Amino acid sequence: MDAAALTDAGERLDSFADEMFSSVTRKDQRATAGIDARG
Repeated sequence: MDAAALTDAGERLDSFADEMFSSVTRKDQRATAGIDARG
């Protein structure tokens, strides 16, 4: 693998991690909103 391919793979991994993190964060926010609404 050359440096460009490694960089590209790293950037794809970063954006995948960002997607996963934001989807988890959104779920947490919905759960928190649900708790607030019930509370």
